[in-house]
Amino acid sequence: MVQGGIPELLNFKQKGKDMNEFIKVPLSEKLSYCFGDPALTLMYTMTTTLLIYFYTNVVGISSGSVGMIMLLSRVFDGFSDVLMGTIIDRTHSKYGKARI
Repeated sequence: MVQGGIPELLNFKQKGKDMNEFIKVPLSEKLSYCFGDPALTLMYTMTTTLLIYFYTNVVGISSGSVGMIMLLSRVFDGFSDVLMGTIIDRTHSKYGKARI
């Protein structure tokens, strides 16, 4: 077996890299990263619910049309996120990747 064990085996292409990246993350730190997601999900759900109510009861659009609008916007968002990620990865300017 390799002298450094599993971390060295996993990191064989990146010689000279610090092996401290393989230190086990404590459970308290893992849980602290999880607290932001429910808050984001709650706000997203409340906003979407209000938007659906507005479209169906105030504007008068049918619920099927509202569902199609939501579906198309999420599909477009999925493609545009990948496209913008590719553009940012290929950007090389003197100001950095995310600034043009």
